[in-house]
Amino acid sequence: MSNTWSIFGAAQAKKQTYQNITSSATATQRSGHNVKLKLGTSHVLDPTQRIRVNFERTRNSAARRFHSYDRHELSATHTLLFGSGAFLLSALTLTHDGYDGNDPTISPQTRKDKSARARVTYGVPLETLADETPDLLKGVTLTLSAEAYRQVSNMTNFTYNNYRLSVGVNRRWEF
Repeated sequence: MSNTWSIFGAAQAKKQTYQNITSSATATQRSGHNVKLKLGTSHVLDPTQRIRVNFERTRNSAARRFHSYDRHELSATHTLLFGSGAFLLSALTLTHDGYDGNDPTISPQTRKDKSARARVTYGVPLETLADETPDLLKGVTLTLSAEAYRQVSNMTNFTYNNYRLSVGVNRRWEF
């Protein structure tokens, strides 16, 4: 749309075929079609910041109604560049899943889930942390990430929290 603002979209269609295995004798029940449509916008706020918002709609049609669902997902990400290669990425995703039918082995209720995921990643090139950097460490970026996930379902056994901390080391090569 302009040098600082863009809109985008994507579509994806898949045929998913699952095979039963010893640890999952009912995997074939998940086989079916999956269609995703995504629309979004990205805006560069200034040379060091960008915000991106998108909406995704998913229709998963499986062999059994209790594996078929409609998903609505809204997500926003913010990128902040600090200079010298350091950056901060933050993201928030909200999701609503509505299933087509109940799983009679679990409950007479039809499952409905809502979830939220918040994630923050800080990255810094190792060569910016010290005056002298060995050649082996040039191009290496250290990342620290934290994530919180919360899912709430109308069925108790699908409600849970998950927290994750991670450290990453990435190496860039130029040819």
